[in-house]
Amino acid sequence: MLSVCLPKAICHAEAVSARCCTSSKSFGLKEVLMNESRKNVLGLLKKELAFLDRGGYRRCPSFPWRARYIFEESPSCPNFAHRTRPHRCTDCWLMEFVAPDLRVEQVPCRFVELAASGVTVDSLYRCGTLAESEQALRQWLHQRIRELETQSTGERETAIELQAG
Repeated sequence: MLSVCLPKAICHAEAVSARCCTSSKSFGLKEVLMNESRKNVLGLLKKELAFLDRGGYRRCPSFPWRARYIFEESPSCPNFAHRTRPHRCTDCWLMEFVAPDLRVEQVPCRFVELAASGVTVDSLYRCGTLAESEQALRQWLHQRIRELETQSTGERETAIELQAG
């Protein structure tokens, strides 16, 4: 099951750790914040899928000789349309999907693992076609969306059971 947690920049409470807290019988501030973070990530994943489905990665008006960079040239990127990249990648919502040891890379979102076989955005740039990249990204987005929706449904059911009990 996928665990999406709040970046430290969003919540300064020491009680919020790197793991999501869903087993507690009392739903406090940290659980509410975690649920809001998941909703935010779910919304961003859906926006990314809509951008992909509209052909957003196929055309790049600024650079017509190449396709757009996955994630980097998407409206969901905090640095979208900012050549100077004023926002730190460490604060990006995609960091949850980058392996901890790769979060120090110059562009960490290139190391989002799109398939269990180890295929990343970076490896697709090196060895894949645009069609293969779009297919892998589409499958990854659908899978993450499904996981978050399933997780959210399970948490709602647990909360209802706890309130009834």
